[in-house]
Amino acid sequence: MRGGTLDATVSDADQRHALLHAALAERATPELVVRLLGLGLDPEQRDVDGKRALDHAAEAGRWSLVAVLDPSYPLPASVAE
Repeated sequence: MRGGTLDATVSDADQRHALLHAALAERATPELVVRLLGLGLDPEQRDVDGKRALDHAAEAGRWSLVAVLDPSYPLPASVAE
C-alpha cells in the first residue's frame, strides 16, 4: 500500500502482480481481469517461470479469463461454442 491506497502493480518475489495472481486463482472472474487490465497491469509481464497471466489461465483451463486476456487466443471447440 502506498499512501493508504492499494498498488495493484506491485509484484511479489515470484514477479507476480495482481493480474498473474488472478490468473492462478480458482475463483477469479472475467470482470476482475477486466478491472485489473483497466488499472494498467501489464498482461505481458512474465513471472519467474517465464509465464504470463494468459499462460497460467490457459494451462488451468480458465477459458473465460483467457478470452479476456487475449480475445484472439484459440479456445477449445467445446468452450468456443
